[in-house]
Formats: sequence, C-alpha cells, structure tokens
Amino acid sequence: MPNIDEPNSSLTPLLDGHVHLYPQSHVDAGVFAWQNDESAKINVQHSFTEYAMDASTRTPEYKSEPEAKYDHRGFIFVEVGRQNGEQRGYDQGVSEFAYLCEALRNAESGIAGEGYEPSSAKMLRGIMALAPAPVGSSAMEEHLQKLASVPHFNPTFLKGFRYNLQDEPTGTALTQGFIDSMKFLGTKGLRFEINVNTHGAGIWQLQEAREMIIRAHDGVEDAKKTTFIIDHMAKPDLTIWPPEEIETHSHFLAWQGEVMRLAENPYVYIKLSALLTETSAEVHTKGGREGVMKCVEPWVRAAITLLGVRRVVFGSDWPVVKLAPEEMRGWMKEGETEWSAWVKLVHEVLRNIGLSKEDIECVFYRNGMDFYGLS
Repeated sequence: MPNIDEPNSSLTPLLDGHVHLYPQSHVDAGVFAWQNDESAKINVQHSFTEYAMDASTRTPEYKSEPEAKYDHRGFIFVEVGRQNGEQRGYDQGVSEFAYLCEALRNAESGIAGEGYEPSSAKMLRGIMALAPAPVGSSAMEEHLQKLASVPHFNPTFLKGFRYNLQDEPTGTALTQGFIDSMKFLGTKGLRFEINVNTHGAGIWQLQEAREMIIRAHDGVEDAKKTTFIIDHMAKPDLTIWPPEEIETHSHFLAWQGEVMRLAENPYVYIKLSALLTETSAEVHTKGGREGVMKCVEPWVRAAITLLGVRRVVFGSDWPVVKLAPEEMRGWMKEGETEWSAWVKLVHEVLRNIGLSKEDIECVFYRNGMDFYGLS
C-alpha cells in the first residue's frame, strides 16, 4: 500500500488527480446514472481499500526500472456522476461528500469503515464535489452551505466542483445560470472540472467550454477568476489507426485548434487521464502496447506543446480505467493492474517526447499540487 506519510525523494512523486470512489451501499442505492451492462466491471464497490490495492501493484519488471518508480502521495476525489441535472442527484452528491468526510475523520482516529482502512483513507488529499452548476449562483451557494453542514466537514479538503457536461445538450454550459455559477466559484477560490467528449459527442463541446470560460471571466478581476481543468484531455479520438495518420486527421486538427485557443487563457489546465478507455480494440490487437503508446503520444505532445508542461496534470480515472478494451489485457504484464499499466505507459510517453526528469515530476505531481492548492 502507498505510504504517504514517508515521502521518498529517490522516487518520482505522484499525485493521482482523478479518482472516483463509492462504497457498496451507494451502488445498491442505484444513484449512478452511468450504471449499465457495459460498466459491469465497476458496478460493485470501488472505494479507498480497492484503490490502495490497485495503486500498490507493481510487477518485478516495473520495479526494476528506476525511472518508472513512483512515490504515491495521495489522490484527488472527483464526483462520481449521480443523476446529472436532478435535485436527487445533487442531494446524493451531499451524501457522497458526507461519506468522504466521515472517512477522513475516522482515519484520524484510527477507525475503519465501509470501504476504507485508516491508512487508505489518509490518501485522500482533496475533493471535487458535484455542483448544481446550471441552476445558478444562488443554488450553488445553497449547495455549498449543505456541504458545510455535513458532520466532520473540513473546508481545506473541498477544492472545487464538477458538473458532467459530456451528456448534456447543446448550450447547457452557456446558460446564464451556468455562467453565474462559474463566477460564484471564483469568488470562493474554488476550481471547476470540465468533462466533455469531443470524440463521442463532437468538437462543439470543447468549443462551448471555451466560450463558457470566456464569459465566466468577463468583467472579473484576476484574483476572482475561476480556474478550470479539462478532464481527460476532452476525450479525443484514440481509435484512429494507424497512428501515422493521427496528426493529419480532421479530428486531431480540430481538437488541436481548440486546445490552442484554450491555452491562451492562463486559468486553464488539462488533465492527462482516461485515454486508455478511449482506445479501440483494434488499437490493442494490431499495435499491442507499442501501438497504444504511438496512439497516445501525439495528443500528449500537442497538449504539452500548447499549454506548457506546467499546466498538464496526471490522473488515472480509476476505476473507469478498468473499462478499457479487454484486448488491453493481452499486453499487460502478469500482476499489473490497469492503474499501474497506465502509470507506466504515461512515464514512457513523457520520456519519448523528450521531457526531463523534472518536467515528468511536474506532470505527475507538482502541477496537480498547484492546481488543487495543496501544500
């Protein structure tokens, strides 16, 4: 199990910037909008204990590579996706938050609970909670008060909010209520995660996100501007094959153009996560691990080139990473989990595009610490 209490300076520090957790009681309550047959692998408890087990798994080969070793220093919880746009979902978001606060409090007292031991609960460094963003600033303020009334609430752990935009209709992020909510977050020093799907839904989602950010910052002094992060690199098309065609593909060029425009705003970061789940079975069967790396590399290189190495944040998207194509298991090493396979692959991609050890450390650790305001 990762030991966050004893940092090891000889290893690459790692802050996992994107983790979802949920105990079995929440699964049984049927509050997750995404639960279906396709998500069967993760339709059971995936909480602190299960994450700690997956994140501590390293094969002998993995351990033998010094540049691929890591010093796990914790993770950021991101809301799990509960009935988006419904009051029941927002109320369940409060329950989700209460579960995390209880785990944190019990960890301090050495008490175990549903889905956690004290040592695994201590890995939680920050929370990005569910936000009723479309409803407006008054609803956001009321929601924030509900979170503050949760037993054992510790404001230092609440880093910001997310509202899952990828399944929402055109214009959702551009309503006045949504814009007002974003402005409100800035007045409280809170961040916002943008989850859009440029491959599954279309490049328009990233275009709307960019316009939303412009409007959210309009007329706002710098100190009160909300900082945004684009989850999963906006879920680009990782099914393009062969990889030699990626950088001339119409989707890549459109995505690159939007990221370039977003990069002009210093309050925008991007998250290097979830790319494995965007790949196709063909990528894995025809290319194996090397083929997957070649498909991931152009997108990562473009993001780092456009935003700079200091605005790219690593995340595992655990446990959703388990939903990557089954064909991926054909190249995984014995004893590897999807989490450890993704960490190692990212290490190699970053080295391949020429990043120094210090820059790799920024992606895996320092950038996440900066974005989420961690000491």
